[in-house]
Amino acid sequence: MKAADTPIEREAELERLALAVEGAAAEEGAFVVVRGSAGIGKSMLLQATRKRAHERGLQTLRARGGELERDFAYGVVRQLLERATMQLGEAERAEVLGDAAALAAPVLSLQRSGEARRAATPPSP
Repeated sequence: MKAADTPIEREAELERLALAVEGAAAEEGAFVVVRGSAGIGKSMLLQATRKRAHERGLQTLRARGGELERDFAYGVVRQLLERATMQLGEAERAEVLGDAAALAAPVLSLQRSGEARRAATPPSP
């Protein structure tokens, strides 16, 4: 990363985000919230984190919340997951949307609600 692209005085934040990336590479879950006022450098921190993730061979997804998403159910979630899910092959999509995740399929416009409920409901004994 070029010096001009490196967030100034953000070493602690970059280290926390780097730990989350390394955890993801080791298949350990993490949740990081990046917040602050406009112009403080959140986008640059996220850009540096995406770069690090790509260097580790991880897939990254991105979305941008705006006025439209306020009134659009799951707007940002759909931005994040719809395209990636639709790019999967049918068998891989079925695996990703198996079990409890099948309930997400209607939100992602991948199947009708009834199909998702049937897929997520175990057969009766």
